[in-house]
Amino acid sequence: SLVIGVSGDKLGQSMAFGADMDGDGFNNLIVGLPGASGSKGEIRVYNRTLSATLLALTGTTSSLLGSAVASIPDIDGDGLNDIVAGAPGLSSAGSLYAFGSASGNQLWKKDGTNVFVGAFGQFVHWIPATQQLIVAENDYGTGAAGLYALTAT
Repeated sequence: SLVIGVSGDKLGQSMAFGADMDGDGFNNLIVGLPGASGSKGEIRVYNRTLSATLLALTGTTSSLLGSAVASIPDIDGDGLNDIVAGAPGLSSAGSLYAFGSASGNQLWKKDGTNVFVGAFGQFVHWIPATQQLIVAENDYGTGAAGLYALTAT
């Protein structure tokens, strides 16, 4: 199958394998579309053949939700890995969200520190060995950047 995005939605800027939400024995694909819905951004979870959207979430005004996505261990107790997504356009600092992969419910939100003037959540990576999220905060104006190590809970 082929998924074709709308011009400017930045379909696939970020991708990660997540939980097996449809029970077919294969992990599903989490896809970020930070330019979608007028830069609100979106996260979509597709089945393994890309023929069905299993979950779709939309950010708030200019949040750029989906700039980064990662799968994290189950924190809402439903037995499925959950989703972390960056929203670096939210406020002046940016934010990182955790969502239940089955429900789409927001589980937590972590805001950037604004030490580097924004873009917290532009990049995120889950490291299973240390059970940590590594999150980047970048100031593209000055080139300053910071990395943060966070727990998933």
